Amino acid sequence: SCRFHGLEITPLGGAAVLASLSWELLDGGGEAIGAWRESYNLTRGVEGWRIHVSIDHAMTGDDT
Repeated sequence: SCRFHGLEITPLGGAAVLASLSWELLDGGGEAIGAWRESYNLTRGVEGWRIHVSIDHAMTGDDT
């Protein structure tokens, strides 16, 4: 399973946002075995929110 933290929302006009968050991949005991940060470009329409693009962030030694 996975868990996320560090959600940041950046408005991109009246009906769009950039949502960025950090993910952790968990083993069967709930311990983190991998981590990454990802951003999603979303728009809101009559059907609700829709993800158009998902972008993995490049990781360096000082990223969290």
